[in-house]
Amino acid sequence: MSPAQLGRRAAGAAGSARTRFTDIFRRWSLTWRLIAVLVVLLVLALLLSNAVTTMLMRSYLLDRTDAELQFAAAPIAGSVLEQYRYTTRVDEMPRSYAVVVMRADGTPELIVTPRGSDQPAVPPLSRDDPRILTGSTFTVGSVEGDGEWRVLAGSLRNETGTYAVASSLDGVEETVSRMLLVSTVIGGVVVTACLVIGWLGFRRAFRPLRHIEDTAAAIAAGDLSRRVPDHRAHDEVGSLSQSINVMLSQIESSFTARQASEARMRRFVTDASHELRTPWPRSAGTPSSTGRARPPLPRTSVVRCSASRARPPA
Repeated sequence: MSPAQLGRRAAGAAGSARTRFTDIFRRWSLTWRLIAVLVVLLVLALLLSNAVTTMLMRSYLLDRTDAELQFAAAPIAGSVLEQYRYTTRVDEMPRSYAVVVMRADGTPELIVTPRGSDQPAVPPLSRDDPRILTGSTFTVGSVEGDGEWRVLAGSLRNETGTYAVASSLDGVEETVSRMLLVSTVIGGVVVTACLVIGWLGFRRAFRPLRHIEDTAAAIAAGDLSRRVPDHRAHDEVGSLSQSINVMLSQIESSFTARQASEARMRRFVTDASHELRTPWPRSAGTPSSTGRARPPLPRTSVVRCSASRARPPA
């Protein structure tokens, strides 16, 4: 399948998914749509806030660890070398630090780690390594496990080798994780509270619109005298309610005038049909009123009239 076909297929799948989401979203009421938009924006804001806060907290703790390493690395390395030189073992060691002593070529000679802790995976550091020359801190992992260490390296005083002092970042990770957990719980509570408060607020705000909907349904059922209840707040909904009531009054008056006109028309038609069904009185020239019969028509006229009726038209 060519890349163009893959792109068209992906675009079609994305379009169908967007259409399904739009159809589902349109089935919701306006209240739930607004609440959904509010919750989505709030969740995005909380996620962004948590991410920024976590990053800033981690950066602050790393800077603090680097400062402690800058202050304690050389004394800790000297103490370890002093104990190893005279007793070939190290008994006194800070709990969260590990020390690696290497020869000039970077080969490890001594590794001291806290009890019950993993060993830092410090790379070989020769005397001309940039991290030795600049004295900058860097992060390494663990030989076994997922832990991380912050490392500061330097040269020995007699210039026969190098050392690296590593500080475990387990405390930093635990602090960051705990803060992230707390912020997530607080964010969930805030989202839930906003969902409930938003639902109540939107229902109260849309109550006049529901009154308008009920009024429209009653008018559609035939109750033209129904009106929208007065809205106390001087806002767009109140202005809409007043305009609708004025419109309904005009519609009712027009409908009443139309009914009156139809009633008059029905009365007129009824009177006219009654008059048409009533027999007309005989005129004064009829035989019953004068007592004399009409004179018979001449025969010639009767024949002429019959001939004219029988002749086909030209």
